[in-house]
Amino acid sequence: MNANRLWLIGGVVVAALVAVLAWVVGIHPQLQQASAADEQKISAQSQLQQTELQLGQLKKDYASIDALKAQLATLQQSVPGTQKVTDFFRQVAQQSGAANVSVTSITVGEPTAYAPTAAGGSAPASTPAPTASASAPASGGTATPAPSATPTPNATSVAVAPPVSTDPLINNANFVMLPVSLSATGDTAAVSAFTSAVQNQGPRLFLVNKITLAQNASAPDTGTKSSTPTAASPAETATLSGFIYVLVGNS
Repeated sequence: MNANRLWLIGGVVVAALVAVLAWVVGIHPQLQQASAADEQKISAQSQLQQTELQLGQLKKDYASIDALKAQLATLQQSVPGTQKVTDFFRQVAQQSGAANVSVTSITVGEPTAYAPTAAGGSAPASTPAPTASASAPASGGTATPAPSATPTPNATSVAVAPPVSTDPLINNANFVMLPVSLSATGDTAAVSAFTSAVQNQGPRLFLVNKITLAQNASAPDTGTKSSTPTAASPAETATLSGFIYVLVGNS
């Protein structure tokens, strides 16, 4: 092997080493950086699209900011951030005056923490099916076949209430119930109007869960009743029991 061939082989080897070194040190890292830059660009474009959508929604919300503020103010009056019992008393006084009834008593009990009620159903009860039996034949007689058993369902279906809808933001740490009991006296139409007003007109939410109607002493004594009054009923006293609510921090 002459010197020229050795130089040629050495040059090829050196060129190959230089090419590999250039790939490892220079070209490959640059390609990786370019690929990472492309991925970052795609991610940035996706985030930009999400931001543009959020910005568009915020612009729409801001266009109706006055209506949202009015709705918030109404909700804060319905379920305030503090007890505000005096304001509720004023509301009841105004509604009783408008309905032409006299509020004879009103009490607000101690606050209790809210506890959602879980819906559930009882397990179906199993009903065993009767079994067939055969009478033993008498001596010298023939066997009398017993009637076959009538099939019956093995279980009785029981209706189950739907699940209670809850909000994790409303819990026993920030939602409080205050029991309220009030009595109002007036004619049947006035008492009915007052009952509807305290439940539906607000502004403070008063959820009535029990109504007891009793006729006044001037009317024939028929005892206490819990049915809805009619126009023909005499003057009476309505006792309403229910709850007002406080959402701590809702102010």
